[in-house]
Order: sequence, then C-alpha cells, then structure tokens
Amino acid sequence: MDASVFLRKVEASLSEKDKKRLKKLSSSVGRDNAVALLGMHSRTSAAEIEMISEIMASFEDVRIFSVRHQPRNVVFEGEGAGFKVRLHPQYVVGKPVDHPHYSKERPQDNYWYIDFAIELGRYYSGNWIRAAVVAIEYNGHIAHYVESNIRKSYMRDWGVFDQCGYVPLKVTPEHWRNQGGYFMKSINRHLKHHAIDMIYWSREFMEYRIRNQLETPDFVVQEKGGFLYAVPTINLITDVNNNS
Repeated sequence: MDASVFLRKVEASLSEKDKKRLKKLSSSVGRDNAVALLGMHSRTSAAEIEMISEIMASFEDVRIFSVRHQPRNVVFEGEGAGFKVRLHPQYVVGKPVDHPHYSKERPQDNYWYIDFAIELGRYYSGNWIRAAVVAIEYNGHIAHYVESNIRKSYMRDWGVFDQCGYVPLKVTPEHWRNQGGYFMKSINRHLKHHAIDMIYWSREFMEYRIRNQLETPDFVVQEKGGFLYAVPTINLITDVNNNS
C-alpha cells in the first residue's frame, strides 16, 4: 500500500469537523500533508494538530516519508536552512528494561508516545543518521495537571532521557498561543546549532552512528484474547514513498 492509497482511506474516514479543518491546514502544509495529519486524530487532538501544522509550515518541501494503517502512523520529511528533518506526530520511545514502569507482563505497554518530534539528520550511504531530536509535549488536557500524572511524567521523562538522550519539552495551549513565535525561533536555533556540527562529521564517525544509533521502534499488531495490541519492533517501516 503506497501513500496515495493511505491518503484515500484516511480522507474517506474523516469526520465532518475534520473535513472543515482540512481546508485551513491545506493552506499551510499542503493538502496531502493535511490529510495525513488529520488521519492521526484518534491519538492527536485538534489543538495538537494545529501546533504541529504551524511547525511543519516553517520547513520547506515537506512531504510524506512513510505511512502505516494499523496502528495508523505517518512520518514526514522536509528541509530547513541546509539541513534535513523528519517530523513525527506521536513519536515512539521504548521504555528501558530497568525503568520502574517497564512491564514484563504487558509488553505492549513498554513504550511512550510523545506528541511531536523533529529529528535532525543526514543521509550517508543510504542510511539516515540522526543528529538531534526536539520532542514536544502539548499539555492541553486537564489530566496533565493532576498531581499523580505530573509525578508519572517526571519518571517518563527520565526514561526518555535514559533511552534517547533528550527530555520532552512541555508546552501549554496558552504558552503556544501567546509565545509560539519564541518557541519556533528556539527550535530553529537548536537545529541550526546541531546542523553546523554535522558539517564536520567524519566518515568514521558517520559509520559509527549507523551502527550505534537508537532506532525509533515501529509496531506490528497482534491479537491476544480478542484484543489488538501494538507491539514494538525494530526497523519495520512499511509503505515508504520517498526515502532519498
């Protein structure tokens, strides 16, 4: 199944509200990208999609890199000022095996979804080498501010740091609405800083990165006891329509 089939199926399933949002999103990120974004609506709120579209619009030549139907997922690829990025709604991070929230009994729970992530990287010998990640959590729902969930998020952030070397940046709807321009500049400055570092990567270093970088897990769907579970796997990317 290629991206065009994915887009047709997503568009056919859009709600009336999403169809109204489609026109607005299309004007900023292009129609195909807008349809793909709205296809993530089951796990991404309308406000999160709006934020993601604003960030996506700051990059050039943004296009669909990979798609998957079940569980539904889309990854975009684009360019900044001389560098490449991959844009991930619902970025997936596997839990470290010694993390307090790791479960041997429920392996399908051993990952976290981060609302949106921007991967900076470059290609070498056909391989994508990740240089840096900007991960963003859009905390709009009141449940994010319940004390027990705040404590749980602290433990999750330590696990993400342990696994990937960064901590998700949290933003509220009010912050994004009032200071979104600052956040966009901050993201761009961070990416440019690391993009400059990439210029000086040696061939030996890039080969080392290919062998050792942590991969974002993808998923296969397994049925257990009448229920479908998304089980993390490594390097299972399907339906790629552009990876050059």
